Amino acid sequence: MGVVYLFSGDCGVYSGATTRPELREQEHLAALRNGRHWNEQFQEAVNHCGLLSFAYIQREPVPFDKLGQEEQKLYDEVRNAGVPLLSKRRPSSKAHGVGYRLSKTTRRKQSRAKKGNKHAAKHFAFVSPDNKIHETFCLSDLCAQYELEIACMSRVAHGKQKSHRGWRKPS
Repeated sequence: MGVVYLFSGDCGVYSGATTRPELREQEHLAALRNGRHWNEQFQEAVNHCGLLSFAYIQREPVPFDKLGQEEQKLYDEVRNAGVPLLSKRRPSSKAHGVGYRLSKTTRRKQSRAKKGNKHAAKHFAFVSPDNKIHETFCLSDLCAQYELEIACMSRVAHGKQKSHRGWRKPS
């Protein structure tokens, strides 16, 4: 479920949609108070008219697949009313994929990209139960190969756990 919302004030209206309604208002307010809102028009309006001149209004929850359509409907209502819109671009007819999971292929591509970047890749070294040293840049591949738990091996690598299934950090 998602929610369409707007900030309405003397200087105009800013509209949006979110799947996290309990946090979204506070995110906007914090950014506006610090002068760092991502929408320059909205930030300028708040700087000119004051934050207290805007009211946060939230509509009824709608299914995620209808979120883009509801946002567009709100956008059109505001535009047709002749109120200044504090949005740089028209909202998409499709809702943004917030909270989605990446496909296995995409995760693999991102992992490979990190391996090629020496600043993003992490180097791991472990001693196996048969006292052989295993080095890797991809903890998940090592864990899959030897049927280990990634979280446990991560704790071993960071010294938060002594060993996992006989695997330990080299001395």
